[in-house]
Amino acid sequence: MVRKCSRCRKEGLACRVHISSGKCSACVRSNCKDCDVRISEREWTRLREQRRKLEEKREAARAARVAARSALERALSETRRAQEEVDTLCAREHRLEQEMDQLERREAEAISVEASALEELTEESDPVVGELALSPFTMSLTHGVPDDFWDSSPPEFLVSGGTVSAEVGSS
Repeated sequence: MVRKCSRCRKEGLACRVHISSGKCSACVRSNCKDCDVRISEREWTRLREQRRKLEEKREAARAARVAARSALERALSETRRAQEEVDTLCAREHRLEQEMDQLERREAEAISVEASALEELTEESDPVVGELALSPFTMSLTHGVPDDFWDSSPPEFLVSGGTVSAEVGSS
C-alpha cells in the first residue's frame, strides 16, 4: 500500500488491504477494529483496472487452453484412425503373403508331379513316347488338336528323325 495503517506502522508489519473488509490483512487476522488504512479513489481505480486486465488474460488463457485441448483431441482421433488403417492394411498384406506362399507351394507341388510324370514317360521302353513327351509349358500348345491325333502312329519324320520336304505348288 502507499500508506500503512497506524498499527502496521508501529509494529513494522506489511499492510495489505483485505478487499472484502476494507481493512488491512494484519488487522483482520488480529481482529483489530481500529484499522485506519485509507485507499484513495485513484488507487481503487488502478486496482480495479488491474483486476479487469488479469481476468481478461485469464479468460483468454482458458479459451486458448480449451482450443488447444480440442485440437489435441482431434489430432489424437486422426492418429488413432490412421493407426487402425495401418493395422488393417498390415493384416491384409500378411493374409495376401500367406496366400501367395500357399499358392507357390501348390505350384511347386504341381511342377514336381508333372516332372515326375515326364521322367516316368521318358524312361518307358517305347522310344516314340519318350520323344513326344512335352513339358507342362508346351502342353497348352496342343489345345485344339483332336484327341485321336495321339492315338494314331506318329508321322514318319518324328520317328525317323528325317527331314520333311515341303513342295510349294504354284497356283
